[in-house]
Amino acid sequence: MPSSEFPVDDPLADLAPVARKIVDAATHLIARAGLKGFTLTAVAAEAGVYADSIRYYFGGIGGLLETIVSSLSHVTSFRALESLGAIDERGRRSQALAEAGLDVAEEEEQYRVFWEVVPRVLGDEVLRKRMAKEYEWYRELYLRDFPERPTELRQVPDQERARTLSSLMVAIIDGLALQKSLDPDHVDLGAAFAMWAEIVAPALERELALHSQ
Repeated sequence: MPSSEFPVDDPLADLAPVARKIVDAATHLIARAGLKGFTLTAVAAEAGVYADSIRYYFGGIGGLLETIVSSLSHVTSFRALESLGAIDERGRRSQALAEAGLDVAEEEEQYRVFWEVVPRVLGDEVLRKRMAKEYEWYRELYLRDFPERPTELRQVPDQERARTLSSLMVAIIDGLALQKSLDPDHVDLGAAFAMWAEIVAPALERELALHSQ
């Protein structure tokens, strides 16, 4: 079973209350106005602090954005861990996955910020590697239901099939969240994830059968 520990530290864990306030205000600002409105002056006004406070805690607007990007993926990972960590019954796994996916996809503000910052992440090697590492850990959450086998019996094709399935699960969550952001009046996340559970359950059973052979 994959470790439930985060692959990287919580970027907000050691921040002072004022710094956390700045991150929260900046996140709300990006969700509302996009990165075009993400300026030192605008963030300071949103947080009710001096611009020098942003420079002091984050070194400037670039350091603040880096913290926001890191915190977004960490919050998503934490939410998924909370939803899935206590589920041990194999028969409940597909439903638990759907419920966890729905919880994550419904975080409208988090995803609105995520869509804004992804292009910046792709252009920054440090941020890209950090988010890729958390995505890898996120996918590992979905492998917990596959039975442990001795190392010599863990065939590469089995592992690759399981990882491919987990990648599809994560892609569905992000894809449905994007559709909801684009067309909120015509995308029913509850119905979509309920159907997803019906589709995923047989796939999980097939994979479990392959791993038990």
